[in-house]
Amino acid sequence: MSQEYTLVRYNAGGEKFEILVDPDKGLAYKRGEITNVEKALIVDTIFTDASKGLKASQAKLEEVFGTSDPFQVAEQMFDKGTLLLTTQQRREMVEEKRRKIIHLISTTYVDPRTKLPHPPT
Repeated sequence: MSQEYTLVRYNAGGEKFEILVDPDKGLAYKRGEITNVEKALIVDTIFTDASKGLKASQAKLEEVFGTSDPFQVAEQMFDKGTLLLTTQQRREMVEEKRRKIIHLISTTYVDPRTKLPHPPT
């Protein structure tokens, strides 16, 4: 597959389900920035093992999710499952959190020796 993708995994009743999603759009959907799950999905197929290409049966989907509609199943998987983040996304999240902490320290705390604010370095 030439397109970059990540997985949303969901385990229920001993069954494992996976969907392929665009990394950036998947994270945006999880954060609530995108409301339409169809925009985040790469394919509208629910897998039991995406790396092997094993599709989930309609009976299993009905049993676990109460529906076999792939978009409703995908919404439930996003809500209850785990979105696997890419390494780049994790780095960006850590860097953003680091910048917020540095900003908080530099704006609220004072160096007791110099009585000046801590520099943001």
